[in-house]
Amino acid sequence: MNFNRKSVKLLVCYYFFIAVVAFWYMHADEHFQIVEFASYKAGITPLDAMPWEFEAKIRSSIMPFIAFLLIKLFSFFGIENPFVIGASARVIATLFFIYSLYRIAPFFLDKLELEADKKKIILFTLCFWIMPSFMTRFSSESFSASFFWIGFALFDSRKSYESDKLKLILIGILFGFSFYFRFQIAFLLLFLFIWSIIYLRKRFFDWFFIAAGTLIPLIAEYFTNLWLYGEFVFSPYRYFRENIINNVAATFGTEPFYYYFQCFFLFFTPPVGLFIILGMFFYAIKFKHSVFTYLLIGFVGFHSLIGHKEFRFMVPVFSIMVPMAYIGFLYWFKHRKIVDVCLKVFIILNLILLPTALIVKSTRSLNYFVIYFDSLHENQIYCDKLNPYCLNNRFPNAKHYFMKRRDLQVIETHKDSLTAGQNYFITRHYYGETFFVNKNKYIKTYQTLPKSIVKRLPVNVEDPVGVTYIYKSETLMQ
Repeated sequence: MNFNRKSVKLLVCYYFFIAVVAFWYMHADEHFQIVEFASYKAGITPLDAMPWEFEAKIRSSIMPFIAFLLIKLFSFFGIENPFVIGASARVIATLFFIYSLYRIAPFFLDKLELEADKKKIILFTLCFWIMPSFMTRFSSESFSASFFWIGFALFDSRKSYESDKLKLILIGILFGFSFYFRFQIAFLLLFLFIWSIIYLRKRFFDWFFIAAGTLIPLIAEYFTNLWLYGEFVFSPYRYFRENIINNVAATFGTEPFYYYFQCFFLFFTPPVGLFIILGMFFYAIKFKHSVFTYLLIGFVGFHSLIGHKEFRFMVPVFSIMVPMAYIGFLYWFKHRKIVDVCLKVFIILNLILLPTALIVKSTRSLNYFVIYFDSLHENQIYCDKLNPYCLNNRFPNAKHYFMKRRDLQVIETHKDSLTAGQNYFITRHYYGETFFVNKNKYIKTYQTLPKSIVKRLPVNVEDPVGVTYIYKSETLMQ
């Protein structure tokens, strides 16, 4: 296989392509606890639509503040399109991620002697199919991971000489922001500290300067919390109190200890997942004193002890999993042919799976995209039962206000109450291809599900998972 710079550049371009076009979110928290918080401060989302985390004041406000600045910046130039603003936020996230990969690459390349292996591991990492889906997001996990690994690279665990004090303060700033972006990054910080105490004893006092650097993010945290919540609060403590001490997180479901290992095997797809699990295992045995071994085992291990688990919590270690797996196989097996075969299979599978980053992960986001552009000539749209911008039945007050046109009014009404002039009707019920109300004919113009599935549905069926149908009056169609 030809591993050249063009392949790497093409993959990097693909990441930015995904950042621009993937307007959906991977998890609702990515939207409701960052974007809608910023939207509230921008005067778009009402206070009564805020999730429970807002009242509990358990989320850091730094990322919402960044989103708020983007909203205001685009508004200054007359741009209020939420999809354009979202794309710019994801491009920024992707820039940080690609730069973080660039900075930590030398730590793995140093373990390889052959130039061919160095080229392979870069391509090997970039083509990991799960990365574009998660690392291009404007999410706390992606930002936290990027800032941590950039700080880690500046710390340079390979060297034991006395470090530059200003650089250490900068490292502290990066580590501090990574913590406030996602509090669980503390596990990585803890095990980096433990490892350095064991193996870099001469650099123990470096941590005092790093700690000094974290004061700047702490100040930013307090003042942005004042901006968002109206008072000075230390959100990490509130997060710990609510989710761990009061066990609120467990109400959203708990998983067994081995959950994340199961995720690595199944969610990465079994062939790829098995390769990564075995490769990391080989790496940990061969390089048991490596900082990456400590970080990976500590991060996954501590998360495994917490009852509430989600696959996205593992995002911060995605960046090191693949290179660790490759090096693990390379050192474990003496026969290069075995490694080359495994590598080719891995890359082929991942190249096949890379386009899955273009599959809409939140069907509601697709609905909002269609409604936004399809209703440009409408001032009012009508819906039955749940508002189309509502998250779900469980959280009826949580609405995607940011995704809605600012001048668009959504009016709730019953299907049988539609009258002349009420031309644009959105519903989660399937009422057939057409229906008549008060002598007005309404024609279905959009459905989230494929037509082959919709045609098999009985009339009046309600879909509970966010599938949307748009009906337009015959007069509007003319």
